[in-house]
Amino acid sequence: MRTLLALAVVLGHTHSAYVLVGGRNAVQMFYVISGFLISYVLVERRAYASPWVFYANRYLRLYPIYLVVGLLTLVGCATALRPGFFEIYQQAPWSAVVWLFLSNLLIVGQDWLMFAGVQAHQLVFAVDFRTSEVPLWKGLLAPQAWTLGVELSFYAIAPFIVHRRGWLWCLLAVSMAWRIALIRAGIGMNDPWDYRFFPTELALFILGALAHQILRPWYSLYLKPQVLACASWVAFVVMLLAVLAYPFVPMPDLFKSALLFALLLPSLPLLFVLQSGSKVDRVIGELSYPIYICHWLVIEVSAKLFDGRTQGVTFLATVVVASLLSAYGLNRWVGEPVERWRDKLRAQGEGRSA
Repeated sequence: MRTLLALAVVLGHTHSAYVLVGGRNAVQMFYVISGFLISYVLVERRAYASPWVFYANRYLRLYPIYLVVGLLTLVGCATALRPGFFEIYQQAPWSAVVWLFLSNLLIVGQDWLMFAGVQAHQLVFAVDFRTSEVPLWKGLLAPQAWTLGVELSFYAIAPFIVHRRGWLWCLLAVSMAWRIALIRAGIGMNDPWDYRFFPTELALFILGALAHQILRPWYSLYLKPQVLACASWVAFVVMLLAVLAYPFVPMPDLFKSALLFALLLPSLPLLFVLQSGSKVDRVIGELSYPIYICHWLVIEVSAKLFDGRTQGVTFLATVVVASLLSAYGLNRWVGEPVERWRDKLRAQGEGRSA
């Protein structure tokens, strides 16, 4: 499911007519899944008793693959892969240049860049980043990595809230109220406020965490092992059909999205059971992050190879296959060696908490 959602983002960025659930839904579904998984590792695993072990472990998961892709992109920009990249830094005020440099280097702050712009050569708050005199987002090495900034914001507070059910419910209410207020103000359904603004997206992470803390124990308590295994396969088939058939469902997008998330939340604990018992599923799922990080670069390289002819099945197939192969390579030669460091960190964390 995670890899299918990553491919939905890839298809969206190739402007394909068939985009599965679409980029925005895919990103927000990732937020829910992330909330579930982070609640699981913090609540059920002793390795993360220290927030610093958790932070280091999550950063090791994200940063090395991002860094490799960023460096490859920088080399590509220096060889005219992305015309105008360096001009952004020449045109932007020094404060924006510093922001771009640090966010490219550290990931942190890329999401907040979507709420900034340049007016009269000054860095200012922007309701819509596309109105900026200088398109700052084009100065990001991996423009899609703004979602990692949102993820990191959740990671920053997760160790202090996921153990406190009352805090989760309170923050859920505040986040939803904030979204309603933005919609009433007339901007809540517009980019970047509709899915890039962390205070409102926090509700999705919390819904995932609550699915772990409420639904997972409930299923384990009331469903026999055989029934739970069967229900997990049913949940997988239902979600698979929902993702694949989404573009063809004759409903307004708002209602389709609501139905999609209504299916996802009760399915999450069941999908987790399925993944936990399947090595193949875990291997496929691990491709999702490197696919997401490398696909923008893959699209740019493919566009060069096709001389800008980015329409058609051949181009689309090239991007998808190249993204999958690149993701495998990144996992094989970057992700797996780093995973051994993460295992050591987890072991040290378990030793301290024992």
